[in-house]
Amino acid sequence: MASPGFRLPETQLEVYHLLHCNTFFSGMEADMSAPLFRDDVLFYQRVLSVSGFYGGALDGRWTAAVEAADEAFAAEFSSIATELGAFDSRSEGNIRTLVPQTQRAARGFLARAKQLTGFDVKIISGTRTYAEQELLYRKGRGSPGPIVTNAKGGQSNHNFAIAWDVGIFKNGRYLTGDTASEAKTYKKLAELARDGDLEWGGDWTSFRDMPHYQLRLGLTLGQVKGLFESGKPYTDHNLEAFELAAPPRPVRATKAKKAKTKKAKAKKAKKTKAKKTKSKKTKVRKAKAKKTRRAAPKRRAKRG
Repeated sequence: MASPGFRLPETQLEVYHLLHCNTFFSGMEADMSAPLFRDDVLFYQRVLSVSGFYGGALDGRWTAAVEAADEAFAAEFSSIATELGAFDSRSEGNIRTLVPQTQRAARGFLARAKQLTGFDVKIISGTRTYAEQELLYRKGRGSPGPIVTNAKGGQSNHNFAIAWDVGIFKNGRYLTGDTASEAKTYKKLAELARDGDLEWGGDWTSFRDMPHYQLRLGLTLGQVKGLFESGKPYTDHNLEAFELAAPPRPVRATKAKKAKTKKAKAKKAKKTKAKKTKSKKTKVRKAKAKKTRRAAPKRRAKRG
């Protein structure tokens, strides 16, 4: 039986948000005591590492050290909530999946949203594992449903615990942002509630994502992914160390290959041009010879 206030989702996009956030329906309470990502321990080890609570091996094993880090991570979550204020259970369930720095940004955003807009705003999606991201990517690409993302696993900032999606609700109805009126509401929310530390998906041109916000780190997606997978907090110092330790980037080989290809094309073009020039000269020479042969009888006739 459905819980009080439960209703069926009305659009494909809402189905996506409801099925893939950590707390499925706003009428359900999140279990704040359950460990996060128990089905992907390696992923959680990385989250704990970039958060500064775990320094052990990234081996996918749930050990006493991971348990202790999990408890410290949960304690920090509670501390930040006490300091900056707590929100609805659905938002809390998703905020707890973010690294502490992003948790603070998300709480600040929600506070400004409620104070300045008067909208009923909830965070409906937080961190996703690579496997969860792959499932989303397959939608509309072999799996039923519309395309909802262009990012594969490891290609979304949701995979690095620094991004969240919001939902605006009006009289209990979820606004998808699909209509011009609803898109305007999401734009107004962004204008009033975000600050300089946040990037908004509505500013993107290739795949506008009105509900999406992420922490502005000043790093490329590849840099964030590299730090996350090596378990290093997102700092300039760790980035420099990571880049020094990293093997030469394949892009260098790509540049060399491109240069080689360009040179080969230029050589081929030159050869083709020379061939055409030679062919043209040959045609001109043959045409002259033909003209000369035609004129020869006339000259002999005049001499006679």
